[in-house]
Amino acid sequence: MGRVMLRLLPALVVAACAQVGTGQSLGTGETTTGVCGADDPAALVPPAEDGVRSARIPLELDGPDSLSLRINVPAFRLDAVEGERIVREIRVAVGTPDHPTPTGEFLVTSVTWNPWWTPPPFEWAKHERVTPPGPTNPTGRVKLYFGEYLYLHGTPTEASLGQAASHGCVRMSNADAIALARLVHAHASPGLLPAVLDTLEAHSSRTRSIVLDAPVPLSIRYDLVEVRGGRIEIHADVYGRHEVGAADVLAALERAGIRPDQVDPDRLRSALLASPPLAIPLSGILRRGARQPAPGG
Repeated sequence: MGRVMLRLLPALVVAACAQVGTGQSLGTGETTTGVCGADDPAALVPPAEDGVRSARIPLELDGPDSLSLRINVPAFRLDAVEGERIVREIRVAVGTPDHPTPTGEFLVTSVTWNPWWTPPPFEWAKHERVTPPGPTNPTGRVKLYFGEYLYLHGTPTEASLGQAASHGCVRMSNADAIALARLVHAHASPGLLPAVLDTLEAHSSRTRSIVLDAPVPLSIRYDLVEVRGGRIEIHADVYGRHEVGAADVLAALERAGIRPDQVDPDRLRSALLASPPLAIPLSGILRRGARQPAPGG
């Protein structure tokens, strides 16, 4: 009986996590129903089955190098973060204004390699057909589940990256999706044998869905103003929510440790005359002698 419960435990954990990651935020933020695609016909594989794993490894969910994922929708960017260090930046496509990518706090609970695509039960997909793994599959080489009908996934249409182009999912290149999945497995299913991933990457028609030993936190935000790498980045308002003004920039600068009195208001006003997206060097708007945040801030 004890062995049965141990084998069922990962599936029970995922079922509980799925109650959180169904397109609803954990904290404040929007609530929406995802409309990207239905689940694969392949069953999820509990971590201890089929010889796909070595001995189970205890996980530190909140260690100093724990993995989290952060997406800024208008920046079309996903950051993979270990502790507080960004280890990978990925250019993505997000949902259209009619099918916006939801914001909030989510959990990535499973990864499907070489997925099938099953049309979801929504009007836009009623004439679509089930698509097997391959070069025309809308979800590419790999997808990571974070909500009902919502995935981070590869795409065969890389020209859409950097745009609001999906039905709510977050697209990236197949190369980035594979690299992200391997990073997630390294942290959240560390007992998974590397040879298994090598085989799944090498054989694009072999479908396998793997439940993570521990869910990976995913934060999706809608930040129109960011201070990064010694500059202010002002992103286009892809969902028509807010027109950026000087107050928004000053607030972002203050969060980065720059006081409003260090900013030259005339230079800031002049910089904001151009239309987003903008990348404004801090040196272009600060008063002379004002302290700048450390690089990467």
